[in-house]
Parts: sequence; structure tokens; C-alpha cells
Amino acid sequence: MKKIGLLLVIFLFLMVLCSCEKSDSDVCNHDLVHHDGKDPTCTETGYKSYDTCTRCDYTTYEEIPALGHKESSVVIENNILPTCTTKGSYDEVIYCSVCEEKLSRVHKEVEALGHDFGDWTMVYDSTFTTTGLEQRICSRCGATETRQIEQKFATISFDLNGGISSKTIEPIQIHELNKNDFVFDLTNGKLKFKGWSYNGVLVFDKDGILVNSVELQGEMTFKAEFAEEVTLTIFYTLYNL
Repeated sequence: MKKIGLLLVIFLFLMVLCSCEKSDSDVCNHDLVHHDGKDPTCTETGYKSYDTCTRCDYTTYEEIPALGHKESSVVIENNILPTCTTKGSYDEVIYCSVCEEKLSRVHKEVEALGHDFGDWTMVYDSTFTTTGLEQRICSRCGATETRQIEQKFATISFDLNGGISSKTIEPIQIHELNKNDFVFDLTNGKLKFKGWSYNGVLVFDKDGILVNSVELQGEMTFKAEFAEEVTLTIFYTLYNL
């Protein structure tokens, strides 16, 4: 019995020794282990430095909430400049200023600029028989645009010079001299129609046949020419020998 009583006393002593209950002589009987804290990140929680007891569930653990991302200013990436004929594009990207994690990316397009042409300049002029050509150049890309210059017209007016026609003779516009444009039935009393002259030179005869060539001008006036009819009478006498 004495042996059993001794074991019981030793057991009770050990229970008191291992207990975390407060006593009058000691504030706490915890067997404390210290743990370092961990700072929180943008996405993960942290905790303060704390103690735990090896004998019980006692702990001073205190969690620190995640900080959350902090947006930086917009950054432009993948910037492709537009040209006169093709679209441009770029990405607007926002990163976290703390952990540099990408928070958003927005792709945007920029319309093509279109050509910036200068004034039209002549490459070669038109004539009365051929078209001309002019061009303009884009100041950004050097692209060239061309267009034709219409053939020139000569405006022909007719001076009837006192003559009369059975139809109205109006000014005409021509690219070249054509006999069909100069055939009219003109009369002027007893005078005979000879043809059309320009600056005193007979150009077309009465039948529209080109007699003398002239260079076309922007505006020209052809004058009807008349002359008296000359009748030649030959007298002769037959002598009987």
C-alpha cells in the first residue's frame, strides 16, 4: 500500500508540473515556442510573430489580411503605328506597382491615316491630239496618284464676211482640222465662194479641201473668202484664103 500511495503522489506532482493553469506563484506555466511573423503580399495573407505552447493549444497567432493589388499607370505595349493604308494597334496594360503582376490588357486599333497628298503637278501637258498627265505625291509614304488632262480643244468661229448660208453656222470645238467642219453653202451676191482663210492664208477651199496647214490655237476665227467670177471670152475670125 505504501508503494501504491507513493506512485499516486508522484503522478499528481507530474500533473501539476505539466499543467498550463495559472497559479498564485506563476503567471503562466506554458512551455512557449516563438515563431517569426510573415509579411502579407498582394494575394496572400501574412501573420505577426507569435508564440505557441508545447503542452496545449495556446497561441498568440494573429493573421494579417492580403494587401490587394495596387494599380500602376497604364503602360503602352506592342505599339504598331498606322500607315496611310494599314491600321495600327497597341495594348494598354496595367501592372501592380507592388508585385508587378499583370492586372489587365486591352487591345486597341487605330484607323489608317489615309494619304496626305500635295497639290497636283503636271507631268506633261495635253495637246489637241493627245491627253496630258498630272500627279500628286503623298507627303508621308511617297505614294503617287495620277490623273489625265483632257485633250485641248480649239474653238473655231466663222466670219461669213458678208456671206449667207442656208443653215446657222455656230462656233465649233475640234481636236484637229477636218474638211467636214468647213463645208458650207455660202453665197454672197455675184461673188464666188473660194473657201476659208486664217490670218489671211487660205486654209480650206470651197470643197473643204485642205490647201494650207495651220497650227491649232485655243481660239481661231476662219474667214469666208469670195471673189468675182471671171468669164474669159475668146473671139477669133476665120478667114477664107
